[in-house]
Amino acid sequence: RGEIVNLNELNQFLKEITDYYIKVENNGIPLPVDEIVFVHDMLSEILKREPYLSSQPSFDKSKYESCGGYTVLLPNNAATILIKKEGSMNNFYWMATLVHELTHVKDYLDYLSILNMKTLVEMKNHLPFWLWTEFHAKYKGYMFLLMMIKKCPEQMQQYIQDTLERVYSFEKTLDMQTDFAQKGYYTMHLIG
Repeated sequence: RGEIVNLNELNQFLKEITDYYIKVENNGIPLPVDEIVFVHDMLSEILKREPYLSSQPSFDKSKYESCGGYTVLLPNNAATILIKKEGSMNNFYWMATLVHELTHVKDYLDYLSILNMKTLVEMKNHLPFWLWTEFHAKYKGYMFLLMMIKKCPEQMQQYIQDTLERVYSFEKTLDMQTDFAQKGYYTMHLIG
């Protein structure tokens, strides 16, 4: 859509970010991520991989349409990471989203045995863990974003503006939610 993305550069960035995350956050132990996919239509990509979601009573398609990233947990305890391709790939937000989603994968693996569950998919229904990993992933993504912005200070003003918009829109977003879990999800995103 008007922007040309150099796939070799993009693949190099993906490799550098995942290698950095594995080294710094996971003691050099690889994470079971089968693929990282950039998508234009997040909702249809999620439903293609998890069709059962649309039949759940609490299904809110706007939540999935608006998310910038999503981790699809696979039955073999691996994951596929989806990242929304929107706007410019020349900012650091997609990179922070990748770190956010990698953090989910790490958290799910770390807590699998603690919660006495056999598959990552089971853990999606464990509300306290789900809220905690949202907070943790948001925190790790923002820390990575700030590290990148420190290297490119011209991005700072956009970061400040985006953060203030998120804070100002929080009350309205929370008021629109009727589901307790979703209110918790948005609260974790704000404070993470």
